[in-house]
Parts: sequence; C-alpha cells; structure tokens
Amino acid sequence: NSQGETIEVVLIIRDITEVEKMEQRILEANRNLLVLNIIADTVSQSLDLDTILNSALDKVLELMKGHTGGILLLDPETQTLSYRVYRGLSEEFVKGISGLKLGEGIAGLAAQQKEPIYVDNISQDPRLTRYVVVVEGLKAFASVPLLSKNRVLGVMNIASHGLRRFAPEDIQLLSSISNQIAVAIE
Repeated sequence: NSQGETIEVVLIIRDITEVEKMEQRILEANRNLLVLNIIADTVSQSLDLDTILNSALDKVLELMKGHTGGILLLDPETQTLSYRVYRGLSEEFVKGISGLKLGEGIAGLAAQQKEPIYVDNISQDPRLTRYVVVVEGLKAFASVPLLSKNRVLGVMNIASHGLRRFAPEDIQLLSSISNQIAVAIE
C-alpha cells in the first residue's frame, strides 16, 4: 500500500512437467524419424545384403540403447531361421539357435505368427525351447518378423542381459525398421 506495507501476496506456480514431457516426446519422435531415414538410406544405397543388415542392426541397437541383437533369415527350403548378423551374442549361442524352426521358441513364433513378441525375461518364458538362451544370460527380448508382401523373410531380435521393458512404442518402431530391412532382403 502507500505506507509500504505488504497487504497481498500473489503466488504463481506453473507446472511445466507436462510441457517437458511433450518436448521429450517430440525429441524422441524426431530421433526415431532420423534413424528410419538413415536405415532407408542404407537400404537404398547398397546391393550387398550383409552390408545392409550389419548397418541396420547397428542403427537399431544404437536407437534402442543396447548392445545385443541380431537378424535371422529364413531358409525357404528348410523353413528354418539362422543368424546372418549379430552383436553381443556368443558363437555358442548363435550355433545353438541355428536351424530354429517356424513356431519354435520366441523368434520362431514371431515368424510363424507374423507378429512381434516381446518378453521381460526370456530365460523364464515357458515358450523357450533351447537351453542356450539361459546359458547366454538373456533377459529382455523382442523378436520382430521381417515381412515383405506378407511373406516372412526372417526376424530381428533385440535383447539385453539386464532387466528392461520394451514399450509399445519401441515395438512399433522396430516393426517399421523391420519392414525397411525386409524390402532390402527382398
């Protein structure tokens, strides 16, 4: 007032957590689009399948902030899946998974059902068919089919040795990437 005494205090509080969350979602969406563009570029610039698959796997693992995964291709004659490229997996694991039949294990089921499958701890999943997965110490696991014209060409697996949850957005992004990889394989 005119005597210099405080007669009222106005407190303005803004909750900016929602704004920050929205900004984070926008940044994440931009990063995901950038990775999709990089993978599309890789797919379109090379005719060498191993170059395409290695580059795509590296980008996917970078995007998922992981170090473990691989791409299995389907042998059309035997109808079995085997790793073509991989990171963070032992040779014993790769050999132990070789010849995975459609419908066998998580990856075989994802290929057979043409749908992504993700689990929090694969070593405790009842669908597990090969003990080498337990020996490898894998926990979180996502398997996404590589589809072209509704035909299965293989699967992309992303895994971790520690606890992790794959969010539905992760699986959606992995599906988009797998579609680009499938086009390159085709």
